[in-house]
Amino acid sequence: MIHVSTLSSDNIYKDTDFSPLETYYYRVYVQNDDGLSNGSNIESITTETISLVSNGSFEESGTTGWNLIPNNISEPLNSIEIDVISGDDGTNSLKFHHNASTGCWEMWIEKNITRADLTAGGTYQFTYSYKSNETITPGGMGITLKNSSIDITIPHPTFSGDGSWHTFTNTFTLPSDVGSTDPLLRIHFCIAGIVDWWIDNISIVKI
Repeated sequence: MIHVSTLSSDNIYKDTDFSPLETYYYRVYVQNDDGLSNGSNIESITTETISLVSNGSFEESGTTGWNLIPNNISEPLNSIEIDVISGDDGTNSLKFHHNASTGCWEMWIEKNITRADLTAGGTYQFTYSYKSNETITPGGMGITLKNSSIDITIPHPTFSGDGSWHTFTNTFTLPSDVGSTDPLLRIHFCIAGIVDWWIDNISIVKI
């Protein structure tokens, strides 16, 4: 029994406690002074896998919802911008350009993940697509998800430089306490040289 109502006007039930890719079954019973009914026909629904990262494909008005830090004050030609002709899945992707021939100007993008959508102790999969036109070994940085209770760090893969899209995935488990504030997802690079790279299809899903 997952929901009980004594109101004759209560004919809608909204279930919000779902896991992805699970099938849930529902049957309605009615009880009065004569006892419990035999129940309605059984209805079922199979849930989808929904990413916790909104606009992870950059198709929704470009970079809406993202904070971009190209670190271009001292190196004004550093940039992070939408590429409208080079998406992995769809039209858009996010292109990074690092313009310093020596040294590394840190560059990153970030956004908050809704804490209420997280399950304490749950296991999640982080995924993104990436490509570059030369081999890149991102050093010292990575993907982080943090608040006062969550401290997840995921290293970047090596970008092969073949100009083709590749998919990176990493699985992590949240702590038993996910804190009281929305954690910040940050995708952080420190790459030396004059180089371009692209990312797309950023997602976090519960598994």
